[in-house]
Amino acid sequence: MKHLMLVFFIATAFVACKSSKAQTQDGQYFYREISQDSANILQKNFAEDKAFKNAFRDGMFIPIKVIDELRKTEGLTGFSIYYGKYSTNLTPVFLIYGTKEGTMEYKSSAPANPPATSTFIVYYPCPTQCR
Repeated sequence: MKHLMLVFFIATAFVACKSSKAQTQDGQYFYREISQDSANILQKNFAEDKAFKNAFRDGMFIPIKVIDELRKTEGLTGFSIYYGKYSTNLTPVFLIYGTKEGTMEYKSSAPANPPATSTFIVYYPCPTQCR
C-alpha cells in the first residue's frame, strides 16, 4: 500500500509540475546587425526604465538555435549578451556583441589582426521563463 501511495504521489507531482505552455515559440525571432551607437542607446533605455528592468530581473530565455544561427551565418566565435529596450517590443531585446577572429599574418612582423566585433539586435518573444 505504501508503494502504491508513493507511485500515486510521484505521478501527481509530475502532472502538476508540467507546464501546459510551450517553453519556446519556434520561428518567432529576428535578428539584424546594428551599429554600436544604436546598441548603446537600447542598453541605456533598458537601464533607465526601472519598472521595465525590474519586471525581467530574473533573466530571460534565449534558445541555443538563435546563437547557433548567428554563429553559423555570421561566422562569430565569441558572444557577449546584454539587454536592451526597443520601443515597439513588450519584452527586452538581446544585444549580442559577436567577435570574428582576425586573420594571422605569418609573412610579416606585424601582430595578428584583432578580432572584429559585430553587434546584433535579437528579439525573441518572452516564453514562460520570463519571471
